[in-house]
Amino acid sequence: MEKDNFFCKRKEGIEDYIAEHICLNAPVITGLKPSAIITVTKAEKQILEELFSGTEICVISLHSGKKESILLYQREKLEELLSRKTVQSFLQSLAVGYENFSLEEVFRHFTARFARYKEKQADFPHEVGVFLGYPLRDVKIYMKNPLAKAKLTGYWKVFTEVESALACFQAYDMCIQSFTLMLKSGLSCRDLVMAYHIKKRQVA
Repeated sequence: MEKDNFFCKRKEGIEDYIAEHICLNAPVITGLKPSAIITVTKAEKQILEELFSGTEICVISLHSGKKESILLYQREKLEELLSRKTVQSFLQSLAVGYENFSLEEVFRHFTARFARYKEKQADFPHEVGVFLGYPLRDVKIYMKNPLAKAKLTGYWKVFTEVESALACFQAYDMCIQSFTLMLKSGLSCRDLVMAYHIKKRQVA
């Protein structure tokens, strides 16, 4: 695909890395995907925060070391996910402290769990799959048996709804390719971000 050459080219500066982050996370920026976890330098994080200023894309730090693991997310999308009774029941079943399902409380538990995982003090926090928009049934099957044979592998391991997942993968790919082509045509990262975003809700 066109995007492969774009991403594989030698990076000449931080701008190229930012462009790559923007393109690869186009599904989050456009609202197709609720969130994504990426690894960035502190300088890249600062630039991304500035790029997303005034939009509904938020950035939080999950773990900081030589590089930072950050979560890009759309608040409204994650709040909708967390309002689902099936998701709430799943999080409660983990018995790790998820009882209040406000975004702030969920992040408080998740960031602590993710940091312990990165520091090799705990197992992988599988609930991240739900936050990233993976189907709950696929997350549960993977948790039960990570070695289970998937029917399809792409943005996640698919064990159940193959046709639905394939359509989702294709939509993500088309979104990424569209962003890539628009950047190559001369649009800036900020142009792309603002083109797809309404203003943040004003906090009273």
